[in-house]
Order: sequence, then structure tokens, then C-alpha cells
Amino acid sequence: MRLSRSGGGEVDLSPGGKLTVTIEATMTGIKGQGSVRQEFPKSEAGERVIVLPPFAVESLLSIRPAGATTEMPVFPSRRYRDDGTVLRCQAPSNCRRQLRSALEAAKMKGEVHPHLLRSTVATFVARNRSTSEAAALLGHKIDTGVTGRHYIERLRLAPDVSAVLQEMVEIGREEARKSVRLEAVPTAGQQTPAAA
Repeated sequence: MRLSRSGGGEVDLSPGGKLTVTIEATMTGIKGQGSVRQEFPKSEAGERVIVLPPFAVESLLSIRPAGATTEMPVFPSRRYRDDGTVLRCQAPSNCRRQLRSALEAAKMKGEVHPHLLRSTVATFVARNRSTSEAAALLGHKIDTGVTGRHYIERLRLAPDVSAVLQEMVEIGREEARKSVRLEAVPTAGQQTPAAA
């Protein structure tokens, strides 16, 4: 994905407008070439525009280097070996490796994986909005029968569930704060550092 702060990129963070990411391609591995961009998603339903929640916008803005252009991938691999100026998209396997490293640093080894993250988002959206909105967000086909298949135009803009995704992150932050507070409270028989 390429990022734009003024339109034209697949990740559009233009001020004053809807902050979106457009899914219109996928990464695939080709022997001898590594991970390359395939100019279409896995299915027609996979082509969509997703409205980003505030936490995602903050994260994307925080990782962009100064002077980033729309031609630069959001998640670049290491620079090419030649002159070091051209960037490629990062391979999905490298993203998974980085997630594993972050989880190990957080002492959460083996507890979280990409499919679980995707499933968690789908479940949260389905319970707070609808199953069809969760399916549209993930780029899955929604079986609506003959009318839906042949007569109703499929909207490219996925439902705006950015507030629901932000709420999910806020719940996680609150749970983390509670966990820290609980660890600070001594259990029966323990002395606080001041009492010791």
C-alpha cells in the first residue's frame, strides 16, 4: 500500500476528508522474485475502501518518514542492494516475524497471530454492528440471494466501522490499565515495600 496525505494513494490521510485505505491489490510470493504486488485482490469482494479509526491514523502517521511520497510503500522492506533508494513492500512473512518479536518482548509468545487479530476484529464488529458489515470489512462475499447477486450494485465503500474499531482499542487499553493496577496491589500475606 502506498500512502498519501493529499489524495492519490491507497492510504488517504488527507486533512478534512474521510481517512481511508483502499484495498485493490494483494502481495504474493513468486519464486526467484520474492514478494510482489498482484494488481487485484483475492476476490471481487476483496476490493473495498475502509474508513480508518483514529488509532490506525495515528499509527500510520507515526511510522511515515519525513518526505515520504505516494510511491513509497507503507510497510517497506529493506532497501535494495544497489543504490539503496528504491523500496519494496515488506513480505507478509516478515510482518509475521516482526509480530512474533514484539509479542516475545511483551511476554505474549504464541498468544496472538494475524488470523486471531482478524477474527477478533470480525467478531467485535459483528457483535456491535452486524455480520454483513463484518464480512464487508474483511472483504468476504455476503450471500444475499439472487437479488443481491444480480440486481443490487455492490458498494465499494465498506461500512464506516471506525468508531467500533476505536472502541475495541479503548477497551484493550482500559484492560491493560486495570491489569497494571491489579499487579500493584499486594495480595494477602504480602507486605508493601514501605511496610517491609
